Amino acid sequence: MGGQLLSTKQGSFISASGVDDQHHQEDSEYNSNYVSHHKEPQEFQTLEDRDIDKYFKELNDKVFTSEALAKQEERVRRESAYGHFKTWKMLKVIVKSGDDLRSEQFAMQLIETIDLIFKKRKLKLKLQPYDILSTGVNCGIVEFISDAMSIDYIKKKMLEKTGRDMDLVDFYRIRFGNIKSSTYKTAVNNLVDSLAAYSLVCYILQIKDRHNANILINQNDGSLVHIDFGFILASRLLNFETAPFKITGDIIRLLGGLEGQGFKRFRERMIEGYMALHEDNEKILILVKMLAQSQSDLPCFKRGADQAIAELCQRLTPLGPSHRLDKAQCAYEVDKIIGDAYRTWSTYVYDQYQYCCQGIL
Repeated sequence: MGGQLLSTKQGSFISASGVDDQHHQEDSEYNSNYVSHHKEPQEFQTLEDRDIDKYFKELNDKVFTSEALAKQEERVRRESAYGHFKTWKMLKVIVKSGDDLRSEQFAMQLIETIDLIFKKRKLKLKLQPYDILSTGVNCGIVEFISDAMSIDYIKKKMLEKTGRDMDLVDFYRIRFGNIKSSTYKTAVNNLVDSLAAYSLVCYILQIKDRHNANILINQNDGSLVHIDFGFILASRLLNFETAPFKITGDIIRLLGGLEGQGFKRFRERMIEGYMALHEDNEKILILVKMLAQSQSDLPCFKRGADQAIAELCQRLTPLGPSHRLDKAQCAYEVDKIIGDAYRTWSTYVYDQYQYCCQGIL
């Protein structure tokens, strides 16, 4: 394990030892690798910085103009006949039918448990649990995630307004300004902290169907949010998604490349989070075992509850329930997970499948 490197098509990128070597940087610090991976598009390289900033600001006003939740709530309250009550509150919900929301409600209970584990240890990992209420076998109510847009919507909107194929690197530049600004760096830091948290959630709970309509970006702070948890634990969709979690080329470029400071921060957050979940694994396992006894007909237990629980236990405690991993061992496990996610072909294939079948970018 000492000194072992995970190799990729671009060369070695992660060391499985030296966990503490220079990974704890200030949030605002970005090394030269970060900046070099965030060069402006070629057509802008002859322009002054202020002209480029002006272009992206105008593009933001043109493409992403929407009323913030706080202002919308204030406006609706003024117009409401009941707005004068102190208990007045606006809550956006989605009424769903045709889906068994019991699986999603179960998944959200697990995500809330994981979020509490992170918060108890005061980790910077960011999750955004939301309310799901199953009101019947095939219907229910889901809380709407305000101030967030799906990656699919973002890409389609940019294509519609500019006529160019643009990705998340362009979106963050448009939405959060100059790459050297504190606003931009904070947004990317929020992306990293939330990406690491949801990557762990997707791996531990084996959440699938991770196309770009099920992944949102908060347009105010840049954090990432996953939604739609109909496929968890052992219920893999069409056997397409073999990656532990989803990470794409544009995300890696946003993190400064495989050697960038953002990617190092992502890895460190993953290690901290995995170690926390490993040490508090019983809190997750008990919840799954309890539901397996009372609702064994859930799709996630289709192959058998015992097998699903055994595989979950293996992911949380890879050397066995009685063996406690130290930080270097947790780093080794995380490096394997990241390497598998980065190298897998299935993420690209599944995105292409969703584009061909449903038009999801």
